[in-house]
Amino acid sequence: MAESDPLQTELARVSSSLDEFWQQRLVFTPSTDVDEVILARDYWASRRFPHDLERFAAARGIPDLAIAASLWNKNYNNALLPAILPAMTALGVGLDASLEHVSLVLKDNIPQAVVLHHLNKSVLYLPRWSGTPAPSIQAMAELSELYQFVFGSLFQHLRSAIAQINQFTRLPRSVMWGNTGNACNNLYSELANCPGAAIAASTDRAIVFDRPESPAGTGRNPLCQTVVYKAVKKSGSSPSVPLRRTCCLLFRMPNSHYCDNCPIKIRADGISVLSNKPLSKHAT
Repeated sequence: MAESDPLQTELARVSSSLDEFWQQRLVFTPSTDVDEVILARDYWASRRFPHDLERFAAARGIPDLAIAASLWNKNYNNALLPAILPAMTALGVGLDASLEHVSLVLKDNIPQAVVLHHLNKSVLYLPRWSGTPAPSIQAMAELSELYQFVFGSLFQHLRSAIAQINQFTRLPRSVMWGNTGNACNNLYSELANCPGAAIAASTDRAIVFDRPESPAGTGRNPLCQTVVYKAVKKSGSSPSVPLRRTCCLLFRMPNSHYCDNCPIKIRADGISVLSNKPLSKHAT
């Protein structure tokens, strides 16, 4: 049996415990109904994104390419992030999300999932791992080392993609990082309900959203405060709700509407924001 098999088994188990929407975003053998599997580095180096986006926009009747790009960017996040973050939170496994180690699984030129190469180059934070680690997988002594490995490669990947989308469409980078933060928030909410993962989900969520310093170890954190939980006054109650810092702009699509956590919608509805509430507290 190959050394990577136990790791693949655990990764598949965690994926299957998530909501169906997030499942099967990390694949080891792409199904026959996909159109293409291409290394992420080669996809972005080929400069094919403008052509893919134009087809994407035309098929959905979206005349503004910047708005179409925001929706396409959400699809990209939904293919990549569920392949990486659940492994870190639920298993303590750091997967390399860099452009050189990820292939995009495309259907109709839209990312649906990813294939990760060289799983034996993953890292492991043992306090979150319940099995016997493969000898070839490097163990991390500190949680900060796991964060640096995962977010270092993930942010490198996302920055490259965001830069090219911005260059072609002028969609603000802040909108795309907001899309990323929104997907992360939804994932951590899902992971909080997975057996044994609630504390780790709270810890990771706080690292992503509450700290201005990058979890990758250097520079600022592009996801800090992209989603916050705030108490709002609505219909006589004051629930705490997630709010994006930036609007995704999809309300500008034909026959569309504001998202529930849109900051524009909150203002338009006349809902009073009462106070900030931290997303979570660090686990001890």
